[in-house]
Amino acid sequence: MKNIFIQIIFILCFSITTVFFHTSLAKAQNTEQELFLVAQKAFEDGFYDFALGYIDQLLKEHPHTERLV
Repeated sequence: MKNIFIQIIFILCFSITTVFFHTSLAKAQNTEQELFLVAQKAFEDGFYDFALGYIDQLLKEHPHTERLV
């Protein structure tokens, strides 16, 4: 009985950890994508200074981004 309780606790902790890790990873990817899209839209609309600011922020926060500007 004690073994089953330990297994249930382990599975519960593993599940919670996995959910939090996945959520934080998805949030980081969304932030990267949002910064890129805002920079792109600002550039397309002729707001070059704002676009450069967002690109700079993107490169500072995500230096290994695969989105080449």
